[in-house]
Amino acid sequence: MEIVMYRVGIIGLGSIAARYSNPSDPHPYCHAGGIRQCEATDLVAVADLSEDRKTEFKETWGPGFPDRSINYYDTDIEMLENEDLDIISVCVRGPYHFAVMQNVLKTDVKAIFLEKPAGCSLEEVDQMTITANEKRIPIIVDYSRHWAPHLLRLQELVAEGRVAQVKSVIGYCPATILSFAIHNTDMICQFAGYDPMSISAHINQNNGQVPEGYEPEPSIIGSIIHFKSGIQGFHVGEHGTKGAFSVDVLGTEGQLRT
Repeated sequence: MEIVMYRVGIIGLGSIAARYSNPSDPHPYCHAGGIRQCEATDLVAVADLSEDRKTEFKETWGPGFPDRSINYYDTDIEMLENEDLDIISVCVRGPYHFAVMQNVLKTDVKAIFLEKPAGCSLEEVDQMTITANEKRIPIIVDYSRHWAPHLLRLQELVAEGRVAQVKSVIGYCPATILSFAIHNTDMICQFAGYDPMSISAHINQNNGQVPEGYEPEPSIIGSIIHFKSGIQGFHVGEHGTKGAFSVDVLGTEGQLRT
């Protein structure tokens, strides 16, 4: 059977778009690598404001697409105006998601692969969702750690009843919210359910102290999430002693820990 090929474009050439892997990696941890390995996708265009990032991408990934012509653009608008794309990966930094998504949603794209976080407010996410639903464009938000083998195994154990009824889920990540700690928010929901009713949190504004190359953003000290299911979620941030991206699942008859 003939494979239907989908034309793909990437907006933003940062770490998760291209810099975490290279063409020789058998299990790439980035968008470019996944597109390259998929039999049904052609990477036809990329866009980034930085000339250095475009040059780096061309030198690293260009040889990995020897039979395909990749067009390089300075802006998302330029790329969207000149390319007929089926799938678009939005890989810019979180604070810029909403502006870029507004441009992407004006096109007739078939699907959008949006990096986390979806937006920086509920209002942004609601507006994007309304437009996408009206145009019947699916948006897939990427929480890559959700699919880690050890977490999937933990899900299996919980589903098998190893802890009986889940009562609380504790996530650990002492890092900035949009770039890192939001992974743990998703991991808490992974075991507590995606039906949060309310959340309260304490944050540290960091006074601009963030890793090189990152915009200033607050880090998490701690939060409490109340779920419709009755499960309580707790995010332990800066004051915790456990490493990042781990969870404890507490049930009526046991406890599981990553």
